[in-house]
Amino acid sequence: GQPYVKLMRLIKEYTECSECGEAFHKESLGQLLPGTGPFEPHNKNQHKGRATLKHPFSWVLLMPGYGHFQMNYMKAALDVHWEQFFKPFAWLFNFRSQTAQKCAKDASDTHKAYEMFTIVRYALMLEIITIYQEEYATELEAEKEKRERQELIGEEPDPKRRKEDGEDEGPPVGTWKHFYPWAYHNLAENLRNAFHFLLNVINPLFVFRAGLRKHNNLLITAGMKLGLKLFYAAPRRYAYQKLVMHHLLVRSLLPPELLAFIENTQCVG
Repeated sequence: GQPYVKLMRLIKEYTECSECGEAFHKESLGQLLPGTGPFEPHNKNQHKGRATLKHPFSWVLLMPGYGHFQMNYMKAALDVHWEQFFKPFAWLFNFRSQTAQKCAKDASDTHKAYEMFTIVRYALMLEIITIYQEEYATELEAEKEKRERQELIGEEPDPKRRKEDGEDEGPPVGTWKHFYPWAYHNLAENLRNAFHFLLNVINPLFVFRAGLRKHNNLLITAGMKLGLKLFYAAPRRYAYQKLVMHHLLVRSLLPPELLAFIENTQCVG
């Protein structure tokens, strides 16, 4: 993250005189590049006001290291949610000594950390879905039989489900539109927090990972957008706040032809 942020500042803040090429930049770049005094006196004395400032590196398009984004996202999630969610799981995975707990919290082994995220995701989701299935067992079976009957006779499902009195019946049981409000309004508080954790912390990682595996830039961008807010809660990962925001902003401003070229030719190993 730090090299990307420094180069981002270099592109934005480093300028040269259009007439003689002398460097001018803000004080924040003083330790990175040599520079001189303010541009106005130089322009007046040397070029009689004809010169302008130009950004010589404005053509550079920075691309973040997606592997490093994934690693730092997991580290940020572990930093923020260690006590509430990950510490008990790490104990169950036999990370029990102080050294082992520190290793798990710091995600020292990226592959083991990802496996822990996978198990946490599966276990929490299975617990929530089991409660949903038990509560709506009869309705789920009825919906399954209805879908099978419609497929058998070639009937399209009615998008506007209505009761006999004409009242809107709402989304069918077993669909996301039915499950999502149920989870937020009917679950106990601890499971509701777990559901929020799954959607807003765990899910962005797997969306991003799916994009990497499939070379799908839409999924990669979606994962970064969904996961951005986590970096604002993790002070040790502050560089990724700027990195992700800058990357998404620049990407949204790219000419369609260049964006299409990147999406068609970019390969993530």
